[in-house]
Amino acid sequence: MDQAMWGTDSTPSLPEPPQNPVWVDLGGSGFVFTSGGIAHNIDAVTLEELATPKFGPMLPEVRNTHAK
Repeated sequence: MDQAMWGTDSTPSLPEPPQNPVWVDLGGSGFVFTSGGIAHNIDAVTLEELATPKFGPMLPEVRNTHAK
């Protein structure tokens, strides 16, 4: 497996691109300040990548109980 897998039994929450014009970038923290307050510094392309994560249900570990 070339990447770590994780699982969840609920829908992950996702940030939204700012609805208002960005006034101040808060220094690479991932947030910006808008007329509506603090928002995630994310665009539609990045949001699409986050909305289709590579995760799945955890598979049970299979143990060979008949090995001698």
